[in-house]
Amino acid sequence: MQIKQNRFTFPKKEKLTSKKIINDIYLKGLPIKSFPLIAKYLIVETNDVLCKILITVSKKKFKRSVDRNRIKRLIRESYRLNKSLLFTFLGKNNLSVVVSFAYVDSTIQDFQSIQNEMVKILHKIIQNLSSDNE
Repeated sequence: MQIKQNRFTFPKKEKLTSKKIINDIYLKGLPIKSFPLIAKYLIVETNDVLCKILITVSKKKFKRSVDRNRIKRLIRESYRLNKSLLFTFLGKNNLSVVVSFAYVDSTIQDFQSIQNEMVKILHKIIQNLSSDNE
């Protein structure tokens, strides 16, 4: 597993697509709430990447796909800019995780508020993982 410092990219291999792992996240994953996001994460066997993510937005709350896609873009961008926090911790501790982000608000938040909550969630994941490793 290579750690690329200061690379703000989001390659396809970091997207979670395995149905088995997605089911495991929702059954066994540990939740972290930070409105308007809820994240569930799960430690997995070493993959080709340190972290894979899944982003979901409810079709019940946002009927128009334009709105759902906008929210997913905002979440993906905030993750992309701040994932180095999580990647440095995972690289040092030789861990691999999968994370699911669900958007639970019924209105579209601005980018800055989503980014602030993303940073809080990533810090909470790091804190929980570090307490589990001790």
